[in-house]
Amino acid sequence: MKRFLNFFIVIIIGALLGIGALVLTRLFTPKPPLEPEELKREVVEEEKPSPLKQKPPEAPSVEKPLERKEAFEETLRPEIRDKIKSVFDSEINGFWINYPKLRALFLKDNRIKEYDFQEKTYFELFTDPNLNFVQFSPNASKAIVKFKTDPRYFVIDFKQDRMSPLPPFVETFVFLNEDKILMHQFVKETISRLILWQNFETKDLKTLGILNPELVRLDENRVLIYEKPISNIKTPVFLYDLRNPNLLKLVLEPKFSYSILASKDGKYIFVNYQKELGEFESVIYDSNFKEKARFSWGTLKEKCTFEKILVCGVPKNVITMTTWYQYEDSSQDRIIIYDPLTQDYKEIFDPDMDVIQPVLTDVGLFFLNRISYKLLFIDKKDLSF
Repeated sequence: MKRFLNFFIVIIIGALLGIGALVLTRLFTPKPPLEPEELKREVVEEEKPSPLKQKPPEAPSVEKPLERKEAFEETLRPEIRDKIKSVFDSEINGFWINYPKLRALFLKDNRIKEYDFQEKTYFELFTDPNLNFVQFSPNASKAIVKFKTDPRYFVIDFKQDRMSPLPPFVETFVFLNEDKILMHQFVKETISRLILWQNFETKDLKTLGILNPELVRLDENRVLIYEKPISNIKTPVFLYDLRNPNLLKLVLEPKFSYSILASKDGKYIFVNYQKELGEFESVIYDSNFKEKARFSWGTLKEKCTFEKILVCGVPKNVITMTTWYQYEDSSQDRIIIYDPLTQDYKEIFDPDMDVIQPVLTDVGLFFLNRISYKLLFIDKKDLSF
């Protein structure tokens, strides 16, 4: 009995010691601090800035844009190698320039930016990873853009911070002014129509029997309409006036491969076409289609600009419009200018490359190399005036 009592006492003492040890461990083990209420972070979805209105960076410097050299210069003739400069590292798809300001789509980062060459600053206007096309309005307050992921075109208003799609099946368009766009829409088979876009609203104008037209702006109400030159058929040129929207007026007889550009004020019209034997010819008309000048060469409207003075890249080699538009051929161009007021005609440079959109400014000539899509510059002192 005494042995059993001693055993029982030992068990009780052991249990008490175990409980005591557990209590001491809990008392002397440091507890993690409680997170104060003011330090608890509330997860809030970050508001994304508007893609059309991002805060400009703090006056970054344009890295000597008119002095950069590129590898392509090694292929140039030695006498002009130091005269042609690449303006940016990135390829360009569409640009507008009113020196010192330039707006362009930079394909390197899919951004539309504005540069000021005098202030050496830039800011972003719009960005999207799928952006691959831009066409600016006359004063660049708006632009028509396209994305890799969408077959439609969109209008961007940079001032209103607004973007809206054009109607489906629209492939041809022209800005009449900053607020009006004339568009051609394919409907079905041999049916198409003209549509007017104005302030983000559209209006059907006229059914058209031309399925693949070019639209050339004369002024904010009048356009020229003709079949695109890749059609390889003789086509006439019509005048269309929005003030009489049911009428098409024949202004030029059918010829092969018309390519037409009007001056910015609509007073002069530069017309290229192919003659019967395959040679090209070009004519300058006034707004009443009275001939002012004729040239024994031809070119494409994409190779020209026409502010007050006509500036063109004129191919020295033989090309066909069809293969050129399909990127199966390229040209080696010389650059000419023609002033319709003084009738002064000059060749000002021979870059020997495929020229697009040459623009003459107070400081020199800007143009795109169609093969590399690099924006190039020639200083005024190196041009032959």
